[in-house]
This record gives sequence, structure tokens and C-alpha cells, in this order.
Amino acid sequence: MMLICRSHEEAWPRLRRHNFPATIFVATRPIDIGLRGYMNWDQLREMQANGFDIGSQTRSHPHMHLISPEEVDDELSSSNDRFIAELGMRPDLFAYPYGEYNLAVVDAVKNAGFVAAFGQNSGIMNGYDGFYELPRFAMNEQFGTMERLELAINGLPLKVNQVTPADMVLEENPPIYGFTLAPDMDQQDQLRCFNSTYGKLEVTVLGRRAEVRLPGPLTGKPVADQLHHARARWSMAVVWSAISATGKSIKKTVIGEAPEGQNHYSNLAPAKRSKSFDSMTS
Repeated sequence: MMLICRSHEEAWPRLRRHNFPATIFVATRPIDIGLRGYMNWDQLREMQANGFDIGSQTRSHPHMHLISPEEVDDELSSSNDRFIAELGMRPDLFAYPYGEYNLAVVDAVKNAGFVAAFGQNSGIMNGYDGFYELPRFAMNEQFGTMERLELAINGLPLKVNQVTPADMVLEENPPIYGFTLAPDMDQQDQLRCFNSTYGKLEVTVLGRRAEVRLPGPLTGKPVADQLHHARARWSMAVVWSAISATGKSIKKTVIGEAPEGQNHYSNLAPAKRSKSFDSMTS
């Protein structure tokens, strides 16, 4: 969550000084019960009055794909009610708690009136495949170096759609993985995929469609225990060589990097799930 007091005491003054915009994603219950270490409504109102946006992160910050559809709807509606009561507005932006969701949760977020939603996987936003599974780079104690910031600023998106499996929660292992490249991703022969267990994987490209097959299942306790009901995801990397508008070759890599607090088996290939971008020498 993004409402630790340090956001108000440390981050906010620095961002204001440099006129940098920011959005604070808020779960409302910690504020309502006065949980130690979190901002209060007065502090949020102060930040709101000074141009900061407020986004929603539900009422109690649950693992949304593990609760019932009725509980998901209640988390969204009850938190929206509190935002209206305290801030006079309902947020347009949503961040999935822990970056976890399934397709049913995505639909609930859409139906609740949010215009965009963020996961917790690193990557470059582009919106080619919609605005409800947007990536964002973690910048914290573990992933907050200047090198990582420069990497995020200079990264290029891997724009894809028609991703399979469509759901972030896997139902079979190994997943039958594929995606379709956007029209401006015009060097599909430069596509490379890697897995942390099996290394470089075979990629079959038919026109703009890329299909990737693993030689065996994803392994390890997180996948074995959570395959059908929790955070099992892919662990791959995609290497992409792009050509800029000037014709200069720009090589970027989507590399494996699980966000803080999540298991290692995290999907890396499409833009809406790519983990991070890095420079690659030719």
C-alpha cells in the first residue's frame, strides 16, 4: 500500500518541490481504524488539495482472487463510499492489492467504474491490450536504486495482445503460452524467451503470432501449492530488438524480476505482464 506516513513526511515534500505528480493508492480500513504508521484522512485531504491524485486499493487490502465475487464487490463499493464521504470523490484509478487478480476480479473492477487498474509487475505502460492490467515499476528499499530508475525511464514497451493463458492464475502446468505482436513491433525474428529453470526456450513465430512452449512444468513449492488458486505465474524473459523512429537500433530486454513479496514464478513476456526492461549489448 502507498499510504505509509513516510509518503507524507518524506516523499510528498520532495515531489512537490520538483512539481512531480503522483497518485497515492489507498486501502480505506487502515485509515478508519487508525492503524499505526499510516496516514490519516486529514493528511490525504492535504495532499489532494495540493494536486496529488488518490487511487483505490480496496477497503481491507485482501488477496482478491481468493475471496468470493460478493466480497470483491463489497471491497470495491465500501471503499468507494468512504472516499466519497472523506474526500468528496470516487477514485478513477485502482491498484490490485499485492498485484494479484484473476479475470473475474478485472471484470469487477471495470464494473465498479474504474477507468484503469495496475498490477505489481514491472514494465512499460502502453495500453495496447487495455488499461486494466497495467504494469508499474516498484521503487522501494529492495528495488529503488538509481540504476533501476534509469532502466524504468529508458525502457521500451513490448506491445502485445491475444495473450494465452488469458488469466494470471494458471490452470495447467506448464502453461501453453502465446501472444500477438502489435503492428509496430516489426522485428519478430528478434524475439527470444528464457525461463529461469530451462534457459532459452523455443519460440515459434507465425506472422505476428508468437508461441512459446516449455519443455517441462514450472517447478517449486509456490507452483505446486498454488497452481489452481493463488499466485502461480510464468517465469520467462523476452528479448526484443526494436528500431526507433530515427532508424537507430535500440535493444531492450524484458528480464525476470519478481516484485517484492511475491514468489519467483512470475510471468514476464507481454507488455501487460512484463517484469522489467534493461539494455542489452549487441
